[in-house]
Amino acid sequence: MRLPRTAWLVVSVVILVAVALAGWLTVRAVQARHRVETAQRWAQQVEQALLAGDPGTARRRLVDVQRELDSARHATSGPAWWLAAHLPYAGRTPRVIRGVVDALDRTADDVLPALVRAGTLFDPVKVHLIGATMPLNGLNAGREPLAEALRGLVGVRRELAALPGSGVIPSVAAARATVLDRVDRLTASVATAALIPDMLGAQGPRRYLLALQNNAEARGTGGVMGVWGILTADQGRLSLARMGSIEQLPDAGGSQPRLGAGFAALYGSDPGLWRNANESPDFPYAARLWLTMWRRHSPLPLDGVIATDPVAMSYLLRVTGPVRMRDGTRVSATNVVSLVERRAYERFQVRAERKAWLVELARAVFGLLGHDAVDTHALVSALGRGVREHRLLLYSAHPAEQRRLATTPIGGLLPVTEKPFVSMVVNNASGNKLDYYLHRRLDYVLGPCRGGMRRSTVTVELANDVPPGRLPSYVRTRRDAGSSAMTGSNRLLVYFFLTSGAGLQSASVDGRPISVVAGSERGHLALELPLDFSRGQTRRVVLNLREPAHTGRPAVWVQPLVVPQMTRVHETSCSGG
Repeated sequence: MRLPRTAWLVVSVVILVAVALAGWLTVRAVQARHRVETAQRWAQQVEQALLAGDPGTARRRLVDVQRELDSARHATSGPAWWLAAHLPYAGRTPRVIRGVVDALDRTADDVLPALVRAGTLFDPVKVHLIGATMPLNGLNAGREPLAEALRGLVGVRRELAALPGSGVIPSVAAARATVLDRVDRLTASVATAALIPDMLGAQGPRRYLLALQNNAEARGTGGVMGVWGILTADQGRLSLARMGSIEQLPDAGGSQPRLGAGFAALYGSDPGLWRNANESPDFPYAARLWLTMWRRHSPLPLDGVIATDPVAMSYLLRVTGPVRMRDGTRVSATNVVSLVERRAYERFQVRAERKAWLVELARAVFGLLGHDAVDTHALVSALGRGVREHRLLLYSAHPAEQRRLATTPIGGLLPVTEKPFVSMVVNNASGNKLDYYLHRRLDYVLGPCRGGMRRSTVTVELANDVPPGRLPSYVRTRRDAGSSAMTGSNRLLVYFFLTSGAGLQSASVDGRPISVVAGSERGHLALELPLDFSRGQTRRVVLNLREPAHTGRPAVWVQPLVVPQMTRVHETSCSGG
């Protein structure tokens, strides 16, 4: 049946109007995107100005941010955009674009001004840390602007979460997910900033266990605690005292905090030892165990735990400059890691002498922060890098504070997420220090989705890159029970934490099928397998998985060791169905 000529004319006009409308929307969307990207660059300058103690520049750049986002909002407004946003199904994409722009505009109008006010209440250009007083008055005065910013962020997140999550073109869905992720991060940071006055002793002295982890003997959160200290905060004044080695702390007896059946199944009774309390990569587990053992060791109450490692110390030394020890050793950003994790074993044959030297080194490095004014911008950048790499971790024994810290990267929690996820964590099972020479590579390949599931592959290569020549006995000798392996060999307990709801289809090591121990931790499928390495050997592990077809950017959580992990992720597009 042929349509009348007038009907064809109507259809043609409708098609032309639809094409013209789509073209117009595309042009306006591109304009909005350009404005948003420009606003993002100005927002970075707002942050930099606040860190540099330049509130005037921060306020001027804030005006620039607001101007660009006002233009982006105008580009996604008007009758035509309203009509497109209200079309059945097809209107989801323009509705999400407009919703994301509105959320950013609200952030610029309501949240950023409050953060700028909080940042200008005290001048953070130069501060002392250890042995000096921080401006608590300014920090306390900043609480109300921070609370205002937090309320605004909660509202922005609510609006973003209410936008359609399906039926949207992938690039727009990805943009919404990115903005939502950034809002979540900013919310966590603002919530944590509001904790700073109390954690610095505004309401009375605070004491924290400072744990220096040695990555040369790997543990879930990084490495064995080798050196410890007590950090005191009182009215903004920080002091470091009572430093010692782990040998001075008796291991636990009696009951331990209940951390769940999954934890006990994976780690057994080992966490009752100071050196093994951090086998899990989840830092609050380690902190709770350490605090429990501390209470059996000393009546001095502690308010939390701070953990770091020599790599993070090198970031601090780039800010402070080098320090010289009593024996003339110059400790700098370029040599502190090798001094602590390699050369100390070559120099000292007596264990007690090496431990005493390491305590002196740690005291010298942390004490250096209090001698001269420190550039806050550089310091925050250094600390921020340590936090991003999980090398600077913080736990509070005060439940309300810990709930907030648990939402931030510095809290060190193994993430609870339904998104595609993988983490490989190793624990040294030999009692040697050969993890200084461990090289890691992880490839995560996510296949296409079918029937709500997808097949994925995790491929890992671990190399025991011990150099030729004779290493000190304490570094190279295996101490695991009954081991007759050659010196220079290593044994690792390798753990994989995988996507929630995932199932293992098959596993192989060096091409040979194997069976692995399966458990769970914080909602993740957890797999455990022991691996032995001879000097110079590389082991290859392949896991074939069946995972839920969740949307969202795949996440790889990386254990902080000496040599950075090489990571690659390849994902085939998945709509979630």
